[in-house]
Amino acid sequence: QLLEDPYLNVRIEAVRSLATQNRWLARREARRLYREGDDWRLRGEALALLATVQPREALENVKNEWLDKAWPESYYAIRTLENIELTEDKRQMNEADEATRLLMQLADNGTISQTTQAVEVLVNRSRPPAIEYFLNKLKSGDMAIATIVSGYLGLIKPRPVEAVQPLIEAYAHFSAPRDLEAMAPIISTLDSIGSADA
Repeated sequence: QLLEDPYLNVRIEAVRSLATQNRWLARREARRLYREGDDWRLRGEALALLATVQPREALENVKNEWLDKAWPESYYAIRTLENIELTEDKRQMNEADEATRLLMQLADNGTISQTTQAVEVLVNRSRPPAIEYFLNKLKSGDMAIATIVSGYLGLIKPRPVEAVQPLIEAYAHFSAPRDLEAMAPIISTLDSIGSADA
């Protein structure tokens, strides 16, 4: 009944609550709402839910309908791809890897909001892109991207020595006190790498 509520926010919350229901019900309702939804946000929530129960189908929908959408609609492409992650089912490895590639595409093309959201999802993937991808992102000069990427580089093991120079170059783009939010994690990551160049 909440899925038919006249208020969009109530319907969106009802879609999100389907994630706790059995897979058959979630799949049926996600498909129905994705086909029949009267608002892009409702369709996006249904697609993100579908990714948890039918990842291949959700992946195809993202490729066919959502990759070219502008922000904020592209948020749902990112959310959907985020939900297509590795599980114990080895058959889903291809879907997860393809989702990662599409997330990289979204991070490379779009507004800074879209890029930031996609990069944040990418650093949390169980199989993230190569370090070089993230080092290239540091060149953007964007404070949010630098914060996310430097935080990620400071957590991976072994510490990536090849990140020292790109981190130093990124640090040079910022100035205190305005950019301390980005500068602090860069310094912390350089310290954790422990390079003499830092």
